[in-house]
This record gives sequence, C-alpha cells and structure tokens, in this order.
Amino acid sequence: LKLIKMKTTRFVCLMICFLLFSSSMVSGGWKGKLQKIKREAIRVVEQVNREVGTAARTVADAVEHAAKAAAPTVEKTWRNVQTEVSNLSSKIAKKTSQISQEVSSFASNTTKKAFSELNREFVHKALTKGEILTGNFIGYGVNQLIDQKSDVIIKDIIQSIVSLI
Repeated sequence: LKLIKMKTTRFVCLMICFLLFSSSMVSGGWKGKLQKIKREAIRVVEQVNREVGTAARTVADAVEHAAKAAAPTVEKTWRNVQTEVSNLSSKIAKKTSQISQEVSSFASNTTKKAFSELNREFVHKALTKGEILTGNFIGYGVNQLIDQKSDVIIKDIIQSIVSLI
C-alpha cells in the first residue's frame, strides 16, 4: 500500500510539474492555473488515499471473514484434540491402575504364600524341638515380624500357632 501511495504521489508531482511548465508556456495566467493544478493534485492524492484505504479495509475484511469461517473448524479440531488427549489419558490411567492391581495382587499372593510356607516350617521346627512349650518360638517369630513391620503376617503366624495348640 505504501508503494502504491509513493508511486501515485510521484506521478502526481510529475503531472503538476508538466502542467505548470505547459501552462506557463501557453498563457500568462499561470497563477490561476497553478491553483487549479494544486486542487486537482490534492483531489487525486485524496482519491488515491481513499482507494488505498478501501483496499486495505477490503483485505482486512477478507482476512477477518476467512478467520471467522475457519474458526468453527479450528475450534472443532481443537476440541477433537482435547477429546483424544483426554481419552488417551484415561486409557493410560486405566492401564496403569490395572497393572498396579496386578502387581499388588501378585505381590500379595506371593508374600502370603511365602509366609504361609515359612509359618509351616517354623511351626514344624518349633513342634519338633519342643520350643512352643517354652514360648521361645512365639517370641522369636513375633520379634522378627515386628522388625519387618507387618501386622498382617504377625496375625497369621499367631493364628497358625494358636490353631496348632
């Protein structure tokens, strides 16, 4: 737009110079013609400015119209992306929860099985050595399990011993 204004202004200036030169040559009333040329030049420049402004507004309107037309599509695409991210996050959370439950279940079952076997072995040794009568086994087992901070296992061992008594 600036380039159009510059070229138009340059053209108008050249036109004014030409008209001044030609009018001074043709007639002696160059002052009146100079005023007329000046008014014409101002009118041309103003018209160019209006047309450039109109063109700029037209471009701005076209850009705005295109943006408004594209906005619902962009919004819809953004909502789709958000939905996909949300769905993916949900799937990841569910899978993580499932894996966590499987690991927890496996660890719990393995631990219970291991301590069940350990309980049987301790009880068997205690019964064969007669330690259950003196309470040494109970004290030893409870102290060991307290050190491991596992109330559930202590309860299981004590119940195993009590059931054998």
